[in-house]
Amino acid sequence: PALVARLANPDDTSLQFALLVTLARYHVQTGDPGAAIASLTAALKLQPSDFVTRFQLARNYEWQEDTDRAREVYRDLLAPDAGLSRGMRKLVRRQMAGLAAD
Repeated sequence: PALVARLANPDDTSLQFALLVTLARYHVQTGDPGAAIASLTAALKLQPSDFVTRFQLARNYEWQEDTDRAREVYRDLLAPDAGLSRGMRKLVRRQMAGLAAD
């Protein structure tokens, strides 16, 4: 996240968001969910309602076996004002059900 702040124009939040999400993907590929969580959290400060980023944040918490935090993120996604489609809600519920089975 600090690198992105230095590289991207501070006024271009869309670019900063895209770079942070890309950085998170890199961390996932290199096996560092903690760093991915840091990047995703920083990205969500710029675009807090982005479904994919929030979902990936929960998945990374799952990867770290922090099921409480994963559930919290999933619950927030299911809030009535989240504006999710029926398919998105179904996906989130399926993930939550998988947590309960573990």
